[in-house]
Amino acid sequence: YDKDNRMVDCEYLDANAKYLSFINRKSKNEILGKTVTQILPGTEQVWFDSFEPASKKGESIAFDLYTETSDKWYATTGFRLEGEQDTFVCILDDITKRKRMQKQLELEHSRLMNILEAIPDGVYIVDQDFNIQYINPAIKRDFGTIQGRKCYQYFHERTQVCPWCKNKKIYAGESVTWEWYSSKTNKHFELFDTPFKNPDGSISKFEIFHDITDRKTAEEALQKSEEKYRSMMEAMDEATYICSPDFRIEYMNPAMIKRIGHDASDEPCY
Repeated sequence: YDKDNRMVDCEYLDANAKYLSFINRKSKNEILGKTVTQILPGTEQVWFDSFEPASKKGESIAFDLYTETSDKWYATTGFRLEGEQDTFVCILDDITKRKRMQKQLELEHSRLMNILEAIPDGVYIVDQDFNIQYINPAIKRDFGTIQGRKCYQYFHERTQVCPWCKNKKIYAGESVTWEWYSSKTNKHFELFDTPFKNPDGSISKFEIFHDITDRKTAEEALQKSEEKYRSMMEAMDEATYICSPDFRIEYMNPAMIKRIGHDASDEPCY
């Protein structure tokens, strides 16, 4: 303890062979009588933050400890030795592999987020309670800030879950592609939904919004043009038909049907 009665370090009283192997020591004589931070430099703040309050309150402790000397992580638990005011027993478990895997997942997650920030399509991630976890700039540009709203409130201005919601399929492991028209933005979207594994192992829904408004507008214009063209052919007195590239009749107007005596649609024109 320092002059302000704050714990600043812990002195080794004993250690087993497993712990010695963790810190790359052959004999406990190498550590007995020395402080933890002498043997494990760089851990001062961890020990102070963990043991100092526990020492005063008589509580058990649990924290993750990284040691520079061995470049390893340990899950550390400790408790006060019965009948001893300032003596703790600590148990360490090597969690280096788990920590490195977690770090790698976090790195991959960060890379993915950077990609999503840059792509022109909209992307959002939502959890199983309909809380929006992420929107990329494209979504924010079209729909605004989240402001704590659930997905059905944010996208559809509803007070309850959408009856067409695909979440049940997504959380069952399926991927779904569907189309949706947003009256809020006056845009048509092709949506792709798929399960998304978070770094902590939980599953969310990952959805991509692809704007197909121009395509839909073109399709509607073409349909209207075809309907107008067909109406004109229906009214013509001249016998008229349309033949496909593979020489099959696609359409006959009434005058043509009357001339040959039957509707030969889908028959060879020859």
